[in-house]
Amino acid sequence: MMETIQRIKWATVLGMLAMIAGCSDGKDPHIAGDDPSGTEASSTSEVPKLRQQPDEVVTAEEYERQQSGNDSGIVLASGTDDGSGIRTVAAGEEDATAATIDGIVIFDEDETEAEADAPEEKFVAPKKGTAEYYIHEITKLRIARPPQTKDLEALRAWHRERSLKIIANAEKALALTHRDPKQERIFDVAVRKLLETRLQLAVDGDTESVDALYEHAASLYKRDPKSSAAAEGAFTLTQLAYSNSTAAIMTGTALKDPRWLQEFARQSEDYALKFPQDSQRSIPLLFAAAERCEINGLDEEAVRAYSVIAQKFPKHDASAVALTIVRRMKMNGRRIKLSGATLQGQAVSLAQHLGKPVVVFFWNTTAAPSVKQIPEITEVVKKYGSNRLGVIGVCLDESTETLETYLAKEKLPFPNIIHSDEKKRGWNNPIVKFYGVRRVPSMWVIDAGGRVVTTKVESGKLDATLAKVFNSRTATRPGKSVR
Repeated sequence: MMETIQRIKWATVLGMLAMIAGCSDGKDPHIAGDDPSGTEASSTSEVPKLRQQPDEVVTAEEYERQQSGNDSGIVLASGTDDGSGIRTVAAGEEDATAATIDGIVIFDEDETEAEADAPEEKFVAPKKGTAEYYIHEITKLRIARPPQTKDLEALRAWHRERSLKIIANAEKALALTHRDPKQERIFDVAVRKLLETRLQLAVDGDTESVDALYEHAASLYKRDPKSSAAAEGAFTLTQLAYSNSTAAIMTGTALKDPRWLQEFARQSEDYALKFPQDSQRSIPLLFAAAERCEINGLDEEAVRAYSVIAQKFPKHDASAVALTIVRRMKMNGRRIKLSGATLQGQAVSLAQHLGKPVVVFFWNTTAAPSVKQIPEITEVVKKYGSNRLGVIGVCLDESTETLETYLAKEKLPFPNIIHSDEKKRGWNNPIVKFYGVRRVPSMWVIDAGGRVVTTKVESGKLDATLAKVFNSRTATRPGKSVR
């Protein structure tokens, strides 16, 4: 089990880097079934400790593949040419094939064919005891080959010993450079190597490294709040929280113990507040944290994260999106307006159903989870009757043809709004955009007074939700409008 958790954690750290670097696979995160962070860093006493998981049987070969994956794809670089602040590389690529690390001559093990034909230039190792020397030692450690053994514990011990040696060399380089502005570039390299290694150990379950990451982030920010090193320290904390929150979600423990989800949101907000100039990292972090919190019932944390996007990045397109989501999340107990037309041009609105509860169903014909929820709606219509219960569908199909084809086969007991203008269909539907709908299916319940009861009806819970509404004595009390 522990090895599975570690695989999940490292896969999500790499996925997070790809997300921020704009390298996602392009899937629409809104549709269910697609699968779809100030002050100084917080004290470690507030940090949720890593859960200890029982070991599962794993071979030495599998463990080595996992550890090899840990060394690939994570380069916490600053100021790269593309401006992203993140580079992904193959295992050992930076160390084994490049003659420099961020312009610092370190090591060159592999030669290209052209380089082999060129006149030989003897590599001169840095002088022992210098900062360059310790970076050089880190490079050698990172490209060192593990022992050829099937002894899992021996491999674990080797990887841990190597990590501790990297940390020791990085700390020595930092001690020699942290007060010298001329050595800032070497200092930054040492910081990144230290943080990478500590993160690897922390994700693998080392609580000492968890504490160390928080201490490093606080120290780097105190040293120079505007430095790239301070940003990397804070960003590494978001990576740690992201990884552990993902593990909690995938193992089904997030609802019972949401501390890592809360920590991911907190660190994402903290990063945005400390480094507002870095919108390329901050906005994806905040959106990821907010959506995770929203999905897992942490509405307060979600609203706060969305609000930081709107407050700190008001000129960014994401700000407007965040505000619409906050509007939706804050409209329980308020009256709303919702209207549109069907394929045949028939007008549909909430106002038509005033005096009886209404179900609003956001869906599309091509998403299986959407289609699976329709029988549930049909059952409540049969139970309560159309004279006591209203239902309005908001279809997010891009094409009217797909909806026509579906409706020809399935006689739905409720009207469906779809925009006549093809440019205003799907996720561009004005209703969807105004209320910040982010995924389908999505089901709302409005009471007889036109007030929003909930925008989060879970599959299989519609009848129970409606029963509470029908039994409520305050169902027809007027509410405050959000428009």
